[in-house]
Amino acid sequence: MSNMFQSYHEVVTVQEMAKMLRVGRNAAYDLVKTKQVPSVRVGNQIRIPKSSVIEFLKNDKNSRGSDAPGFSFFPQQSCHALCNVHVGTIQQVSIYS
Repeated sequence: MSNMFQSYHEVVTVQEMAKMLRVGRNAAYDLVKTKQVPSVRVGNQIRIPKSSVIEFLKNDKNSRGSDAPGFSFFPQQSCHALCNVHVGTIQQVSIYS
């Protein structure tokens, strides 16, 4: 996994993290807001250590929910995600804010 993100800087923006995780902007901001991915504020900007993103992916409880199959890193507190999942692949996602 160490070679996976070598094109990214050691500190990334929320938008870059969204690309790294292949999630939408709102889901990326929710990961930061719920502190699932540690970040720091620099003025009014949010910066995320690349190592935090890698650690998030390595953590099994983030990639698989305990109550249902599929991806659990869509925060339940701020949005409702309806996912149809087959063999670990999201087929359809509808997010309601």
